[in-house]
Amino acid sequence: MNEIEQVKHDLLKGLTPTGRWRTVIERSVMINNDECVLYSDSEVVDVDKHFGGMFGDPKIVFSRPVFAEEKLDASGCEPTSCFDEKVGELTRSLDAVFSLGGQWKIFEGVGWDMGRFLVHYCALSYYDCMSGGMPFSEIRLARELMLKAGVNPKTKVYPGKKGDEWYTVGDFFKETAD
Repeated sequence: MNEIEQVKHDLLKGLTPTGRWRTVIERSVMINNDECVLYSDSEVVDVDKHFGGMFGDPKIVFSRPVFAEEKLDASGCEPTSCFDEKVGELTRSLDAVFSLGGQWKIFEGVGWDMGRFLVHYCALSYYDCMSGGMPFSEIRLARELMLKAGVNPKTKVYPGKKGDEWYTVGDFFKETAD
């Protein structure tokens, strides 16, 4: 079991599935830019087939069970912007681990190790000005996983504003310290 799966396993202990599913869909080509949430009675694996083509060229970020302990109103299926939705810390943590876990599967499949994947993820989701930003729950999770993976703090993450300057993993740790 990899580090992300272990965090997911620990987080899911004792939670009660409701039979509803929470699916986050990205409607933009950029990460975390135009996400919306849909609730349904089953896992969504193809947005257009499941919802009749109501989204242009969407990508599913994740589809996961809703748990009673989240206390979500999961009754509707109309899309809600992730930025407008008021959810608790448990929901944010579950969303973070399911989102990161789904992306990890892609990069693991092409032979990347966890450290390289996390550095890449932070570059695109935290530093890249075109992304919609990185939710705090994902920042915490990425930090924790980088520390566990032993990523070198001097590893270059993203080009800085001046010529040959680079943001490093150490900079990310400093900027995101609690």
